[in-house]
Amino acid sequence: MSDGRTLAILITTALLVSASAAAFYQDEEGITGITSNTRETKNGYVFEIVVPDGIAIKCFTDGPVPDEGRTVTVYGSFSDDGSIFFADKVVEH
Repeated sequence: MSDGRTLAILITTALLVSASAAAFYQDEEGITGITSNTRETKNGYVFEIVVPDGIAIKCFTDGPVPDEGRTVTVYGSFSDDGSIFFADKVVEH
């Protein structure tokens, strides 16, 4: 196999793996994880949810804040730079 073709296959595989990981963290069903590092701000609450593979996602909500260590699903959208998830809805399980 030529070096160019091998490189193209590797890049395609990496993109597919990245897309699959993104679909795991957020889909139309929301993002599910365990809450931690909750703090009150002037405009609401900032907290993290830790998803099953250990990645912590910073979230903001202006609604009721979930208790620490609870399993929740958050619904909403990421900021433009992807640094924070704005939760329109937080459901405790």
